[in-house]
Amino acid sequence: MRSACKYALAVLLGFSCFMGTANAQFKNGSQPTELNIPRLSQRGTVSQRLGLTDITITYHRPAVGGREIWGKVVPYGKVWRAGANENTTITFADDVSVEGKPLAAGTYGLHTIPDKDQWTIIFSKNSTSWGSFSYDE
Repeated sequence: MRSACKYALAVLLGFSCFMGTANAQFKNGSQPTELNIPRLSQRGTVSQRLGLTDITITYHRPAVGGREIWGKVVPYGKVWRAGANENTTITFADDVSVEGKPLAAGTYGLHTIPDKDQWTIIFSKNSTSWGSFSYDE
C-alpha cells in the first residue's frame, strides 16, 4: 500500500511539473502564446465583381451537426440573421438595383425570412448587430 501511495504521489508531482511548463510558453520571449482554435462555424468571405461593381459577403458558415435546420432550428416565417456567430454582411462598392429597387453603396446586415417555398432577403442598415433580435422593419 505504501509503495502504491509513493507511486501515485510521484506521478502526481511529475504531472504537476509537466503542467507548470505547459503554462509557461512564451512568444518572442515575453508574450504568452495564445492557442487560436478555429470556431466550429468557420468565417468566410466571398468577393465577386458583378457587372460594374464589387460585392463582398462576410459570414460564418453554421455547423449543422446533424440537426434539421429549416423549419426547426430556424423557424419558417420569422426573421433570421443569416449565418452564425456574428452578423452576416454584404458590401456593395457602388449603388445597385435589387429587383428594380435602388440600394446605395455600403455595408448592410444580411437577414432573411425563410419559408418552405420562398425566402425574403433583407438588407439592414444596421450591419453590426449580433442577431435579428433588434430588427425593425
